[in-house]
Amino acid sequence: MTAILAAALLFGAAMPGADIYLAAHEAERGARYAEAIALYETCAQNPGPLAAYARVKKTFCRAASGDWDGAVEAYRELLRGTADGPWMRMARIYLADALARRNTFEEAAKEYAAALDFQPKPWWAQSYERMAADVYIECPALRDTGYGFYRHVVATTRLRSPRLEAAERLAQSPEKADLLAAAQGYIKTGEFRPALPLLLRTAPTGLDWTAWLGGLGSKTAPPGKTELNRVAALPEDGAVSAWTREWLYYIARSQTAGDNLTAAEMACEQLIRRFPLSDEASDAAWALSLRLAKAGETLRANSWRRRIDETNPAHSRADDALFALLELAQKDGDVHAMIRTCRLLAERHPDSALLAKAWYWTGLALEKTGEKKGAGDAFAKAAAAGPGDFYAHRALARLPGNRGKIVPVNGEAPFLRTMAVPADPQPALKPIMLESPRFRRIAFFAEHGLEEAEWEAIALLPLLDKDPAAPAIYAMLGQAGLAYTAMNIAEAYKWGENGTEKSPARWRILYPRAYWPRVCEIAKEDGLDPYLILAVARQESTFRPALTSHAGASGVMQIMPATARHLTGSESDFDAAMADNLENPIHSLRLGARYLKRMLERWDGNVAYALASYNAGPGNCSKWKKTMGNVPLETFIESIPFDETRDYVKKVLANYAAYLSLYQ
Repeated sequence: MTAILAAALLFGAAMPGADIYLAAHEAERGARYAEAIALYETCAQNPGPLAAYARVKKTFCRAASGDWDGAVEAYRELLRGTADGPWMRMARIYLADALARRNTFEEAAKEYAAALDFQPKPWWAQSYERMAADVYIECPALRDTGYGFYRHVVATTRLRSPRLEAAERLAQSPEKADLLAAAQGYIKTGEFRPALPLLLRTAPTGLDWTAWLGGLGSKTAPPGKTELNRVAALPEDGAVSAWTREWLYYIARSQTAGDNLTAAEMACEQLIRRFPLSDEASDAAWALSLRLAKAGETLRANSWRRRIDETNPAHSRADDALFALLELAQKDGDVHAMIRTCRLLAERHPDSALLAKAWYWTGLALEKTGEKKGAGDAFAKAAAAGPGDFYAHRALARLPGNRGKIVPVNGEAPFLRTMAVPADPQPALKPIMLESPRFRRIAFFAEHGLEEAEWEAIALLPLLDKDPAAPAIYAMLGQAGLAYTAMNIAEAYKWGENGTEKSPARWRILYPRAYWPRVCEIAKEDGLDPYLILAVARQESTFRPALTSHAGASGVMQIMPATARHLTGSESDFDAAMADNLENPIHSLRLGARYLKRMLERWDGNVAYALASYNAGPGNCSKWKKTMGNVPLETFIESIPFDETRDYVKKVLANYAAYLSLYQ
């Protein structure tokens, strides 16, 4: 049975006890814990596929109502008397939290370790890892493990909020290595004030830095060559060297932020000379290059960009640095420099997300000079990036010949085209899988946006590496709504990869038909292409129902609560209760699809304008159109003044083209 038909059957299958379980969940959401406990108890008494989870959630509600001691004993009894299954990890996580709240950290640590003893860990496990790390820090024997989690966050995340949180936690450590990691986190986030005391506390013994440390925040007293040479003269001892690296990083970044660019360049020079492969050296040089470019110092900016790529080509900013050089060559009209930079980018960074964009822009420049063959070659190289890259699909539309189907964007001449991908072999789910309570539970929990689905997926990890059933299970997870978890696991296992090449099945994990039966129903209801709904949902949340943005947008379609209330108040077929539960995937999909429909109506079906309105509001889109006048669609998109919206429109259009390439 094909995965798509299986998904429809799984979504439509009746789950014994489902109505009671969902009623209990709603009572829990409303903090009506006595009611929730009674309903979960009723569900638990029925020996069905939801009984074990009902017992766990009943105890969770007991703890949430304030009875932590009673909950701890109930969790322990549950773990002793319940059959093994995915719910056991969930129960242990909840027990660990209850124990930690009672300050019994050693016991809590054991439960966290048992619950989180699996690899690979998908995205959602990090919140529990953070809770575990805080408990480990309270246990002397595990303290370094706890702080190690936060050191890893500082070193790896590109997100400001978790990095800042990790720096704040590390700053509480008594260990110098942790304090330096905290300083690095603060500096990288641009928070220089809290970094300075940490550097003072960890300065090498016997060196008095206080005389000139205080002047670093002032343009009148930046460090000079003498001070920087004192740093450079420090011995290459491990601890001193680590401090020197962070100290130079602090000088470079803080002086860049204060426009003391000469001092910043001096610090960057020593950083790159002494620590060429460090994240600090490349990050500082990148920040400096941006500030120099803003100040009109193009040659100096370019010099630092080249240094990044030459000294640390593995750094995450190395391809950005090369692309910045290409942009400057484009502004100067130097087509040959653009070609040279593209070739260098392809040679050094073949996996760069900027490569298709670089070749596409180079193709446009060649086209303007009349070099049609060269332009065609550049567009062909851009198109080789694969599905889901805006400039790859844009390049296909500019290549001669009817390459791929037209993606319906604006009803004009082809703007994007699909690319050829081998047909989906439609991996089959065996009948035993369809009959298994495990798969039925995943479909049920995921459709309602419940955490239990994620714990069920963890139990499938042994089957998702090299098992013959892996293709069908990946497809099922994606269609059920656990798309981002499936993406994480496939990435960790390098599943469906051959070097830099991805198999068609791997591409379909990256672009799954999440919540497919429901999306098709909603699309039919609103007269939309279901693949356009998926394209929006993928960009908004990668189909994660519990996601909430910093602005307050929530759910799979990232609807603002005010927008949701407006829609439920103005659309006659919507229930007002939908706006109160945007974490329910179906509610979010229905509200988001209807809002998208209204934006498409506003712009006569132009998908790009509708997407700009969905992201930034129709008022802003109207203002931009008025300001720009009747410009080509590509010019409008590239000229959107909001970086987030410009990127959003491109990515959703690219998602749409990818879905049509992979499934039609």
